[in-house]
Amino acid sequence: MTIHTLDTENEESVKEIIRILVKEGLLQGANLKGAYLSGANFKGAYLAGASLERTDLYGANLIGANLAGANLTGASLAGASLEHTDLEGASLKGANISGANLRGADVQDAWITPSQLAQITIVDE
Repeated sequence: MTIHTLDTENEESVKEIIRILVKEGLLQGANLKGAYLSGANFKGAYLAGASLERTDLYGANLIGANLAGANLTGASLAGASLEHTDLEGASLKGANISGANLRGADVQDAWITPSQLAQITIVDE
């Protein structure tokens, strides 16, 4: 694997290192708490058990991602694509999921409130 230097002050640098980690499948249990990842591409990423508290994932592509057991407390998932995403046992307590598309997502045992469910979008394929 190639070693990359991460400039945490540069948003594009952070997104690039995340892209590399997604490609290598190295995000299981990762701590991305409070990260700004708006619009990031996590399609098919393995993020099981990851800490994504207060992470900004506005408009992110999480189609087919595995977020089982992930902590998304207070995260912004507004407008995110979560189709066919595994959210089994994930905590979405206080998360903003307005306009998120959860079509086909597994939310079994996920911490999600009825008021949050009213915020989501289901888009027909």
